[in-house]
Amino acid sequence: MAEVLSSEEEQPEVEAVAGKPPASKKQTEVPKEPKEVQEAKVPPNRKRPAPEPLPYGWVRKASKTKKGAYYYANILTGKTQVNRPGPRTASASGHRQRANRPERLEVSGSAPAVSEELRQRQAEHDAAAEAELEEVKRKAAERRAALKAMETAPDDEGSEESGSADDENVTGEDVTKWKQEEELREKKQAEKEEKERLSWPAASELPPVPRVLQPCLDVLKDGKWVERHVLGSDKQRWTLGRAVGEVDFPMNHSTISRQHAALTRGGAGIYLVDQSVHGVQVDAQRIEKNLRVLLKNGAMIKFGASTRLYVYHEPT
Repeated sequence: MAEVLSSEEEQPEVEAVAGKPPASKKQTEVPKEPKEVQEAKVPPNRKRPAPEPLPYGWVRKASKTKKGAYYYANILTGKTQVNRPGPRTASASGHRQRANRPERLEVSGSAPAVSEELRQRQAEHDAAAEAELEEVKRKAAERRAALKAMETAPDDEGSEESGSADDENVTGEDVTKWKQEEELREKKQAEKEEKERLSWPAASELPPVPRVLQPCLDVLKDGKWVERHVLGSDKQRWTLGRAVGEVDFPMNHSTISRQHAALTRGGAGIYLVDQSVHGVQVDAQRIEKNLRVLLKNGAMIKFGASTRLYVYHEPT
């Protein structure tokens, strides 16, 4: 005997036939997992996708102050930031970057090509910065040399004091003052030379010396004859200086050099050559260094600041 179903019992079956879920069962939605969780579920043997290349002009650098930290720098503008730059950061670099941006080559493996291009640009940027620094150093060195050339100001002893004022701080009063000091120094030097010239005795005031048989240098001190250096015919050259054992005629004074001067025999007679720092005077006139001077009979010579007077004599 067939069973008779009520209308309520037939309803679910009809709805199922129509492709609809039963009314008594509620549909449940599965929540979507975050992107980080989905990436974490990637099997270890599966290769992760490579990160997107940085925008044009940006590079990733390691921090010099914090180990293990990185930052991003734009080698074209010099801008730096901690966060990874995105498209907006790249577009904010300005129209000039887009205008100077070279065309990219459409070849396989474009990412390495872009990295190589960025490295090359960074190297050019570093080279330009280094060249600019060298130029600044060169100009600073030239400026220091120019300031050093302006050194002036001697004192009473003839020593020099360096003037290191900047060109912008030099006034007309400073130039006038420097000129006055230079004129005063020259005046004092002239007075000193004149005083020394007047201190030289006249030929008639010289004390008597032993008979002269060969060319010689008679040494006088405090108006008295002290000794004689004979310039014998067996030699052609004699040296005078402070180096005992190395010179023919040693001298003892603080202003005398080790090899102060030399006497040489020539066709016209005996020549004197200055080889010192403090100089040689002949008849109250300082002679030029490394220049031969022919000595005349009775010539008076002083070496350095020594008070001893050397008189050249020839046999008569």
